[in-house]
Amino acid sequence: MLRKMNPLLALAAGLIGGLASRYVTPSAVQAQAPPATTQATPPAEIKAQSFTLVDGNGRTIATFAPLASGPLNRGDGVVLLDRNGHEFWRASVTMIRPVGQ
Repeated sequence: MLRKMNPLLALAAGLIGGLASRYVTPSAVQAQAPPATTQATPPAEIKAQSFTLVDGNGRTIATFAPLASGPLNRGDGVVLLDRNGHEFWRASVTMIRPVGQ
């Protein structure tokens, strides 16, 4: 009889635990307050030549910019540069890279 009760007890414990976790846990935290009704709607599109990430003191941390055209690429892509202008990530149409990069 005990062997037949084990699956039923496990199922009951799972259901009770699931219900308890649903109603006992705190509510979800919102990252920001909902927009006010008087606030203007955001633009549908943002265009820029590059995006620069700065720290709290205004120093450049990284720049996200279009990939420059060169002999091995058509300029179809983007590059992420560090504060010294050195490339540390790129996404481009052509995957051929010069030796040494």
